[in-house]
Amino acid sequence: MNFPADSVVVFEENRTRGELYSLWLDEYDVDVAATKQEADAELDGAVVVAVLNQGFADGAASKLLEIVRSRAPLCRVVATRERSDPFPDLNVDHQLVKPVFEEELVDLVETLLCRANYHLALSRYYQTNVDLSSFEVHDGDHPPDRTEYDELQQRASKLQKFIASLTKEMEQEDIRAVKRDILLERDIEETHSTEKIDSKYRPRKCTNCGQRWDGNADGEPGVTQLGAYVWRCGGCGHVQMAADPSHQHVNRW
Repeated sequence: MNFPADSVVVFEENRTRGELYSLWLDEYDVDVAATKQEADAELDGAVVVAVLNQGFADGAASKLLEIVRSRAPLCRVVATRERSDPFPDLNVDHQLVKPVFEEELVDLVETLLCRANYHLALSRYYQTNVDLSSFEVHDGDHPPDRTEYDELQQRASKLQKFIASLTKEMEQEDIRAVKRDILLERDIEETHSTEKIDSKYRPRKCTNCGQRWDGNADGEPGVTQLGAYVWRCGGCGHVQMAADPSHQHVNRW
């Protein structure tokens, strides 16, 4: 995922309306999906904001939302609906009633992009400091790679400055919302639930170091669940995502 992230997808069957939204949001990297096949092609882990028409794909917005959450865990979602439609039972960040106006959509997407980047920056800052700590802990056992260590320090410094600049642009409620999400992730991380660890969505091994995640000799799992489809290796600290295979193709609805 590029950083800062600015990938936005508009899910709108009315292609004219979708292209209009894209024109309003041309400051960002915007794609429009008007069909299930186009939605399948556009959805990946880089998407950080989705503008979802409640009636998209013959009213299967809830199914699409599941796929968005599985493929792009950090994605913020705005649902749009006709005024005459019932209030949808969708777990989204914001609702907009049509007609949608340019100023409200642009302001809302900008706010959600800030939230997503703030979340991403905090997560990367945390992981970078974990990597720095790992260097310091093992410093006495092996000669440290000073080049990599210096690069990590520079990355941490840049992330810290970026986080500070974002907080100046964000409302306090937006900052609190992101921190609540991160606290929830930590709660999941600290919950030693066999049901979670044995999830069928868990990868068999770490893609970074190759350590198997079947448990160690002491019976403790070699992996920690950070989110519904997000895992951290207990050996190297690498974080990776794994989506439910049944969610891989939108055109199978």
